[in-house]
Amino acid sequence: FDYVIKPLEMDQMKRLLREALRTRQAMQRTVALETEMESSTTDADRIVGRHTSMQEVYKLIGRVASSDATVLIQGESGTGKELLARAIHLESGREGPMVVLHCGSITESLIEIELFGNEKGAFTDAETERPGLIENASAGTLLLDAVDESSPALQASLLRFLESGVYRRVAGEEERVADVRIVACSAVIGE
Repeated sequence: FDYVIKPLEMDQMKRLLREALRTRQAMQRTVALETEMESSTTDADRIVGRHTSMQEVYKLIGRVASSDATVLIQGESGTGKELLARAIHLESGREGPMVVLHCGSITESLIEIELFGNEKGAFTDAETERPGLIENASAGTLLLDAVDESSPALQASLLRFLESGVYRRVAGEEERVADVRIVACSAVIGE
């Protein structure tokens, strides 16, 4: 799980042991969740597999779920990336909802409005202010599917948000802070 440097500091050792136990419990809950999902969901909503490689995936879900880290899931189309994202969200203990945005199915001109929301008068038909998906996913998870299909400009905006947790609605001046975990999916498999 980790390593310690001599001389041992008991406070550090206790902290590491607590983290290791939390991670182990999260991994066990993930495997239990997989069993529960098999009995309570349809085939389309189920992660399946008992092979050693899938057991490693379940363990990884448990480790990742117990942190607030941003996650990138890569895999070919149809491999269950959204199912993995949902399992991470369910295991995370985050109280808010999981909100999904399919980046490839929305025009570049609207995607920032969808993500960040807009203020009244931001564009011709903006008669009221509207929260974005980041606000809607507050205390939960925002899944950005096909994030690799989004524009470089949007990716730069997302990076700023990921680094600071701060964003502005389109045409807004007020900086807002969001407590949302980002899980992104990409069909492009990096090296």
